[in-house]
Amino acid sequence: PIYGLPSIELKYRYPGSEDDRELMRKIEAQERECVAAADRIVTPSAVTRDFLVKSRGAARGKVAVIPNGADTELFRPRAAKPDGAAWRLLYFGTLSPWQGVDLAIRAVAQVDEASLRVVGTGSRARLAALTRLADKLGVADRVTLCPPVSAAELADELAACNAVLAPLLWNDRNVVQGCCPLKVLEGMAAGRPVIASDLEVVRELGRHEEHLLLCRPGSVDAIAEAIVRLRGDPALAASLASNARRLVEERYTWARAVALLIAVYRGIIV
Repeated sequence: PIYGLPSIELKYRYPGSEDDRELMRKIEAQERECVAAADRIVTPSAVTRDFLVKSRGAARGKVAVIPNGADTELFRPRAAKPDGAAWRLLYFGTLSPWQGVDLAIRAVAQVDEASLRVVGTGSRARLAALTRLADKLGVADRVTLCPPVSAAELADELAACNAVLAPLLWNDRNVVQGCCPLKVLEGMAAGRPVIASDLEVVRELGRHEEHLLLCRPGSVDAIAEAIVRLRGDPALAASLASNARRLVEERYTWARAVALLIAVYRGIIV
């Protein structure tokens, strides 16, 4: 399976590596060779498939798109139990810059009586930067940074929130290479309305105002407006949550993903 390519990912882990033209040329050549040698290629996003076809020479018919799934038993709708009066938002996942956690903090600073829990992995420097940002914006008392948790604990976090934020940035990792964000699928499975960036990789997973509430990528104002809209329209929040849960049950279970993957292997063996 291809979830990410070194030619795209490397610079996010080692900033400046993209300036080494010879290194990038070799990496891209290796990627083309791997694509050419593969009998079949599995990827979780149509965006990634199109990138492999257009930029790495993959034959379109050789690439199978099998989206990620969600554990619909573990992540299931439960009655919300938010703490206090604040409307509680949840971000979970890595704290890497391309995930847009900074935008989430800035958006919460624009919305009175809203709080944000950030659950995920990040470097010490990244955690310090997010803490400084919350302090600077005067929302340190409304933003809580939490370490990674188990899947069962994450299910509890989802049950305690009013909505999930997935403010992915517009960059080559999300827009060119593609991804299939688990935070979106797991939030949908848990019966929580999801506010996410209006990117093609997110639109693959659901429709705006039917399964998700999408907002302009990179816009703090748009995220804040979406939060205010959801908070003020309980019927919309409930509709998004129930529609999203049904969609996950139909299309995005791990059982379905496994069945599709087995079919790919059987096609190779035959």
